[in-house]
Amino acid sequence: MPLLALLPPAGYVPDFITAPPRSPLDRIEDELERVRATAPEQVAKELDIFAWQHGNQLPATAAPLRRNPRREVPRLVETMALYWTRAVEPFWPRLLALLSADLRYRATRLTQGGPESLFDDLHPTVTLDGDWLRIDQPWQGTVELGGRGLLLVPMAFSWQRPVDHLGRAVAADAALPSARRGVAVGVSARSPSGAIRADRRDSCADPCRTRRAAVHD
Repeated sequence: MPLLALLPPAGYVPDFITAPPRSPLDRIEDELERVRATAPEQVAKELDIFAWQHGNQLPATAAPLRRNPRREVPRLVETMALYWTRAVEPFWPRLLALLSADLRYRATRLTQGGPESLFDDLHPTVTLDGDWLRIDQPWQGTVELGGRGLLLVPMAFSWQRPVDHLGRAVAADAALPSARRGVAVGVSARSPSGAIRADRRDSCADPCRTRRAAVHD
């Protein structure tokens, strides 16, 4: 199954299958449609990156996806939809309640103590150092937000370590585990205001200025 083959326990995962939501009202159908609409050249590019970072070869089950993205991406989406129906949807109300609680918690910390308080207990590997958000990772890189800002997005399936997608052309994002609360929080550079915002999916969060984010080992 190519989906499992492209989700290793460590290392790069193709961005097109892990894109963050564009709206607080996104449905699973909306997100799967974005995967389906991924340009074939983007699929090929990201699969080449995956191969380069995993022994210079693709898993055999993922090779057809590289050869013919137009045919295979819809099949991949069907697999993702089936997985959602069987493994996630039955538990979604509980997951949503957990994620909503974490959003409220993060928004409260932001409004009461500013960005320092917000990032203080996210994870030992995540620190806010002036204008820089530093995430300790096995690789080194720097991302200039250029006024895009940081948008917090909760994630329920990445709680052990930060997981980043900071190379996106449009929006950088990273799953930042919250060790104290057992919930991962994603950081996505999507805000047009150039502000750090806690995305509570309502108007609770007060913006604070920032200019840059860095990832380093």
